[in-house]
Amino acid sequence: MGWARAAAALKDIISPTVPILSTTKGIHVETEKLMYDVIPEALGRAQPAAFLSGPSFAKEMMQNFPTTVVIASDNADVAKEIQHKLSQTTFRVYTTNDVIGLEIGSARRSAHGREQRRMRLTNETTMAGCSLA
Repeated sequence: MGWARAAAALKDIISPTVPILSTTKGIHVETEKLMYDVIPEALGRAQPAAFLSGPSFAKEMMQNFPTTVVIASDNADVAKEIQHKLSQTTFRVYTTNDVIGLEIGSARRSAHGREQRRMRLTNETTMAGCSLA
């Protein structure tokens, strides 16, 4: 778990009052834990945290296409602070306190997207090898 090792190595320089914004999606395969659980375990303490989920695509964001994301935190003040700092004209940030729902939904959406890409590639490969004669 790369993030947990990095956080543990940096825990002495990360202030316990500074919120961490996690953009990591998914459920850790070995531990089946969400980042909501990983962050305090890695730091060995409670830490203000929030979790960001899209859908958002870097290319479209860089072209100033309208983008909407959600910040989840069990601390409404943390969520509002991050919302205020990130919101822009074309980047709208909503907040929720449903951290677990956001993380599981993001993990599911990521897995579904990977499966859709795999199926599309499989179909393209199959079609490329077929003759229509």
